[in-house]
Amino acid sequence: MLLDPVPGGPFLGFTAGDLDPLIIGTYTCPRGTKVTGYRPKNHSATQVQGAIGTVKEVVGYDDWHLTIEFEYVSPVGLQAMALKELKEILAVWDQLDSVTVIHPKLNALNIKFILLTKIDLPDEDRAHELPVRLEALSDDPFFDLENPL
Repeated sequence: MLLDPVPGGPFLGFTAGDLDPLIIGTYTCPRGTKVTGYRPKNHSATQVQGAIGTVKEVVGYDDWHLTIEFEYVSPVGLQAMALKELKEILAVWDQLDSVTVIHPKLNALNIKFILLTKIDLPDEDRAHELPVRLEALSDDPFFDLENPL
């Protein structure tokens, strides 16, 4: 779902389900994963002498800024399962380059790779739960600076 609640660019928000799971690198996020994001416009502002305000010109778009939140709950209530899941998440987090991302809504926006920039592991309510929050930027690892178009 693409929303535009404020001027400056679209806002993305969806929840991944069983039929369309969110896959980040080698990790399949659990059902109910919430993805939100925004993409600001890059612009320049020029002050005109004697005028109030500025003249603005859009010069491009920034990367998509994504927040991915989910909570893994061990189906059998074992802390060991949550710790195993944590190791799988950290294996993706430890990638120094961008990782692939697969989800129909992200891919429709041409987001096929993301660079994970932040991981947050808040305190869980129970030992067999694992809340996770990831922040990421859309990326194109094949972008050619010499031929940008």
